[in-house]
Amino acid sequence: MTDSNDKKDKMVNIKIADRLFQVRKGTHLVAELKALAGLSPNDNLEQLVNGRIKPLDDNGKVEIHGDESFVVCGTGAAS
Repeated sequence: MTDSNDKKDKMVNIKIADRLFQVRKGTHLVAELKALAGLSPNDNLEQLVNGRIKPLDDNGKVEIHGDESFVVCGTGAAS
């Protein structure tokens, strides 16, 4: 029988800006994923979902199941 903590602590692969990272399965803050990838707070992180780009709020959360892909699209800095 699998302990529920084993499922919670499972490490899965995600891709951020074409770089592979391992994170725990579950809910993550968008800002946490940006920091993991070494992105600037001004960078816009977006998730690829079924071939479409989904903008992510820096204060938002993302449910990670494994094999998610994220891209960086421009910056949030004003010109």
